[in-house]
Amino acid sequence: MQFQQPERKKRRTLSVFDTAGGSLHCQKYFADICQESFEDEKSLNLDAKYIEKKSNPKKFGMCRKRLLNWMIPITGKYWCHPQTVFKMVYVLDRYLSNRSVPHKELQVVGAAALLLASKYHDRIPLTIRDLTNCCDKSFSKSDLLLQEMEMMQITDCRMSKPTCSLFLDVFLGKYVNEPYHRNLQVMAYYLAECLLVHESFIGMLPSFQASIVMYWCLKIVAKAKWGAAMQGLFGHTEHDFLSFARPIYDTAFPTFKLTGVQRKYFKRHLMIARVFRDATVKAYVRRRCPKLKGQA
Repeated sequence: MQFQQPERKKRRTLSVFDTAGGSLHCQKYFADICQESFEDEKSLNLDAKYIEKKSNPKKFGMCRKRLLNWMIPITGKYWCHPQTVFKMVYVLDRYLSNRSVPHKELQVVGAAALLLASKYHDRIPLTIRDLTNCCDKSFSKSDLLLQEMEMMQITDCRMSKPTCSLFLDVFLGKYVNEPYHRNLQVMAYYLAECLLVHESFIGMLPSFQASIVMYWCLKIVAKAKWGAAMQGLFGHTEHDFLSFARPIYDTAFPTFKLTGVQRKYFKRHLMIARVFRDATVKAYVRRRCPKLKGQA
């Protein structure tokens, strides 16, 4: 199911925010950087419906979900930079939308996307040995190097496109002095990574993804009420965000088996495990899912 991205009601007014240790050193550049990012995200050139064009969309979608649930815990195991996950998924989808990849080769494709993203964002990037060990040596070093070279050609080496994590940091900066800021930050990245796996978020503008995540985090963590401040920050109506209750419900709350993102966060952050196993929170989101009303 594809969700429509509503038009922003007005251009955001992004002021410089203060960090915990004081003002940012780049205050006079910050607003320009943010506005440039909002403009730059429009040129991501990612086909939002590329999975539907595959010979067997349902099977391919399941393989993509399984691949991401394998890859995302690896970023947690090696303590990769938060932006590495989002850049990895962007590179992966960019490649898969331009190439027909046999299912047996998806693992080396995913590993190459992770390797590129790690080289771009991590101070100490993952090595080829790390990735071959994680996959139980199902592909060789030369296989991964060749795949990495081909992936760079397909993506035109354009790795600097803004991702959801960049806009999350912008929005989170507005709440840096709130007592719940740390919990808000952890939950925002958890929900954002959960939604990366959902097909409806492929090709969606990163700023809109971040807006959806922040809205639901503010509702769950701070029990915030919709008002002019949130309207001005996100540039969308509350109705735009309520329509995404179903993907939140489907991806963030555990069932009989934890997903890769849930394993990554539930083990490291007890707050996330406690909140998303809470029946009250689950019922709160469930009541906002029209198709789930009346179900047990």
